[in-house]
Amino acid sequence: MKKLFVVVVTAIATLTGCAVEHTSSNYYQGMEALRGGQVEQASVVRVRSIVIQGSVTPDNGMVSSLAGIAGAIAGSVIGSQAIGGGRGRYVAAAIAGPVGGIVAQQVAARASNPSRPGYEIVVRTDMGRTMAVTQDADQLFSPGDRVMLVSNGGAMRVTR
Repeated sequence: MKKLFVVVVTAIATLTGCAVEHTSSNYYQGMEALRGGQVEQASVVRVRSIVIQGSVTPDNGMVSSLAGIAGAIAGSVIGSQAIGGGRGRYVAAAIAGPVGGIVAQQVAARASNPSRPGYEIVVRTDMGRTMAVTQDADQLFSPGDRVMLVSNGGAMRVTR
């Protein structure tokens, strides 16, 4: 029973760790690598702290569903083994299974879609355009900073 619990928890942790989406100027998707992009010089006009919510993707839904199924199975097994005797163990399994599934599904959904700090950076390009870019808060920017506005494959980043 303990081995089953360890296997289920390990599987959930492994599956949920794969689903984080980066919106940092320091991370590129594989399809963006080795491709040319546009670069414009700009000045930072304003920086505002924001929270970036994790997005729900088909992969996240699959991970959450698998975690729910695994949690329901583990909950049923643990409920039938650890609680009650005779017919009471069937009742315990019937209650612990759905509860385990719901808990595992919620944990997987939150772990695979974490919110994180970000910035909304308003820049004015040397060509006179004003643009807002939202990205992870992993570089510090202040109004007046000279930066580069990098666009590549539809993505736009502010970097030094």
